[in-house]
Amino acid sequence: MQTGALRFSMVGLSKWESDFVQASVDLASGLEIAPWRFVDDPKRADVLLVDGDRRSSISTIDGEESQLPIVVSFSADSEATLPDATRDLTRPVGYADLISVLKDIEQELHES
Repeated sequence: MQTGALRFSMVGLSKWESDFVQASVDLASGLEIAPWRFVDDPKRADVLLVDGDRRSSISTIDGEESQLPIVVSFSADSEATLPDATRDLTRPVGYADLISVLKDIEQELHES
């Protein structure tokens, strides 16, 4: 079970998408979703938001499977998925879709 603020990091997202995600999470955090906070180091994140259109944007993170982050892939093609991704968002990603995925992740972490 996750305690404290959930940590997220972004890998390979454009400046615009990074700003959008940060603003959306800041707006929803503590209101629509549990508290979330950004961390620079993807290895310290509970959730990674990655550019799924650039396969080189993510590499496997070493560690115990129980401690690996949940990977959310942003992709222009709904059929394109990263092998490590557990969630996919189709570009352009909207506020409601992003927050819905984060809520699902919270529920998943709460149940584990």
